[in-house]
Amino acid sequence: AMAALAVTAVDTVQTAKKALIFCRNHDYGNATQCLVKVQESGRILVSKTQNAHKRLEDFENWLSTEYESQARELQELNYQKQMGEKRIASLEERERHLQQLVQ
Repeated sequence: AMAALAVTAVDTVQTAKKALIFCRNHDYGNATQCLVKVQESGRILVSKTQNAHKRLEDFENWLSTEYESQARELQELNYQKQMGEKRIASLEERERHLQQLVQ
């Protein structure tokens, strides 16, 4: 998408340069045609740039949401790990207590 924008921008600049050459040669008909193309290309560039910006915003929003989701999942996994470690410690303590009773 960015390459297409760059190509359109380069073409627009080249067309504008042609318009200047036509003006210098007092060929205002061709200069006007070039300037109309430049204006249309400008509109296309604005539209494509806005679309690219919108896609970038959408991607940033998705990335933020995905990050938050992963962070919540990690927090839940850490909590489960802590609970598992506490359960293991509790079972080990019971085992020690039972071994002391057996001896």
